[in-house]
Amino acid sequence: MAAPTNYVLTVYKTEAAAITGDTSTAFAVDTDGKINTAGQAATYGFWIHEKYFYRIEANEPVTEFYIDWDDGEDNSPEKANYSLINLESPQFFGVTPHIYTSHERFFPKIRAKSVEGYWSKYYTTGNTDNTFG
Repeated sequence: MAAPTNYVLTVYKTEAAAITGDTSTAFAVDTDGKINTAGQAATYGFWIHEKYFYRIEANEPVTEFYIDWDDGEDNSPEKANYSLINLESPQFFGVTPHIYTSHERFFPKIRAKSVEGYWSKYYTTGNTDNTFG
């Protein structure tokens, strides 16, 4: 199991840990980027119907993040379940809560808005089961 470092999206139990980026309290991540509860303390699992905090990283300061959680009715702009993180000043990361409500495999897709106002392309995991494409 890989340490959850150098990932675009990292999951935490608390907002404070997500803000500081303390990877010692982040969830374990498989080599394909999948969040996994294996190898974690019995009281530290990744469960449905629980609020977790997601830290999204960028390689340059950005003003906004968009994340489609892949748990909406479908992934169209009209029916997607998504979050927008509007930053007061440009930053390299944003934090947002999310609650998954079913035992599925989810492949969130993310994009960011530059300080110039341009949206990036969508990014998602390269896992072969991901059909976002």
